[in-house]
Amino acid sequence: MLQAQRQREILLRLENDAFLSTKQLAKEFNVSEMTIRRDFSDLVNLGVIIREHGGAMLPVLDFQEKLSNVPEKLSDLAQAAAALLHDEQCIFIDASNTALELLPYLKNMKITVVTNGRVLGRMLEGFRGEIITLGGTVSNDFSYTYGPLCLNNLASFSFDTCFLSCTGLQLLEKEVHSRDIHSSQIKVSAMQRSKQKVLMVAADKFQQTGFYRFAALSEFDYLVTDYQQVTSGKLAASTKLITVKH
Repeated sequence: MLQAQRQREILLRLENDAFLSTKQLAKEFNVSEMTIRRDFSDLVNLGVIIREHGGAMLPVLDFQEKLSNVPEKLSDLAQAAAALLHDEQCIFIDASNTALELLPYLKNMKITVVTNGRVLGRMLEGFRGEIITLGGTVSNDFSYTYGPLCLNNLASFSFDTCFLSCTGLQLLEKEVHSRDIHSSQIKVSAMQRSKQKVLMVAADKFQQTGFYRFAALSEFDYLVTDYQQVTSGKLAASTKLITVKH
């Protein structure tokens, strides 16, 4: 197994196991303990794990500390979007920073959250409901999963609501853009499996484009934004506008 494959496998294992032993991993991967220690060192340098005696674990993120660094505009968008939810729902949240800010407003809800965001899964520790992190190919920055396995996992679900963000929104053309094909495939699949679709877009994303167009604005039931120049008249009749004021 190549080094990159081992390290991805270590990160995937840590989503389910609180602690991984150096000795056990060396035995399973048929490599030396020194090789596993080097893998751990690489992942520590990336900031995605921490070393413990005899092994490694995921960092324990302080929820309140995380919230203190949240841009106010994203927190406001998230609070408005979360008001659309109630207990006993199953929702999808994509791996964007915008959608991530929903977390503090969901912690006390009895709700099922499915996500391909690997950071999201860790930050929802202590969540009242159920958390499902999709497997698949791990992105280069280890922040999300994608690919055939992820899409196959996603195909098993039916969602009440999906919460998505975007790299850019062209209001005149009413097109929604993403940064790459991989993340776009996940978004499109989640939309196909959701009764209600919510797009969360900060003002600085308007009139921007991304590498890939993944949806028309009219496909969303709600647009949640702090961009003050959007009016309901500029949207399709089927899309409701929620404007956040700071």
